[in-house]
Amino acid sequence: MSARAHHDYTVCGLRLRSALSFPELTAAPGPGGESAPDIELEVSDARLFEDSGNTLMTKTQEDGTPWLTCTRTREGYRFRFPAFADFLADREGLRITLAARPDTAPETLRHLFLDQVVPLLLNLRGRDALHASAIQTASGACAFLGRSGRGKSTLAAAFHLLGYPVLCDDCLLLKGDAGHVAVEPAYPGLRLWDDSLEFLFGSAPATQPVSHYTSKRRISTLPAGAAGAGLQPLRAVYSLQQCADGAAPEVPAIEPLTAREAFVELFEYSFRLDAADRAMIERQMGLLERVAREVPVKRLRIPGHYQALAAARDLVLRDLAPG
Repeated sequence: MSARAHHDYTVCGLRLRSALSFPELTAAPGPGGESAPDIELEVSDARLFEDSGNTLMTKTQEDGTPWLTCTRTREGYRFRFPAFADFLADREGLRITLAARPDTAPETLRHLFLDQVVPLLLNLRGRDALHASAIQTASGACAFLGRSGRGKSTLAAAFHLLGYPVLCDDCLLLKGDAGHVAVEPAYPGLRLWDDSLEFLFGSAPATQPVSHYTSKRRISTLPAGAAGAGLQPLRAVYSLQQCADGAAPEVPAIEPLTAREAFVELFEYSFRLDAADRAMIERQMGLLERVAREVPVKRLRIPGHYQALAAARDLVLRDLAPG
């Protein structure tokens, strides 16, 4: 493996020392003295790692083609994106080695690591996160749950335009201390389709490509936690339900969920590397049960057109208002 320069960043509250440069991240001072980074990312000259191990999880594309396969290996864990690259992690999720196919674009490698691998590494390291976007309000963090395409990033961008800092785009790290459930900023930026960018920002703002296989663009936002760095109390969670034409309400609507319904929503939209890891499941379920008990979790129904965004944003702000 040839020698490479290293860069220091912060992502999801962790110190990352990387042989790969990440313009999406804010540079951070390297750990001083004998202090070690939380994650080290190296780049291998190998094209792919040996295909062996026990499969823990597989994600497929709509046509059934494997998109991501996670396996437990003798060394630790392998995250394989068959068309693009492998990421090999040690058992503790401390050291990660990237082996990429030669034709994979650099922005694609960065996207796979930040938005696909890091959430699973958090789970491996004993930290739990939701598949959610989140913004910071005066009373704390407000999160939007939902699958890809439900409009989480677009709604967060609508809040960003009013000056609300974006805490995360797709991965919301949860923390439960003695006082309250809190969240930790991930990294600044939103990933938006061209039509969302045009509707929200008019003339196209400065953007970066997310990856070579999607037309989504990455837009920089205010630094995560700019109005109050560090942990933020979780004020509310909204599970987005984007209704199809003919079934959509005329205006956005918010529906309360019972604690049981809230737990089901939270569990569905949480990241898990190994569903057979009993200790991990018990830990995660305990935290999600606490979130469902202590934080209002509601369903937000939004008509399937951009003109409803402003009304949805205003409805959420009214719902968050005290009293």
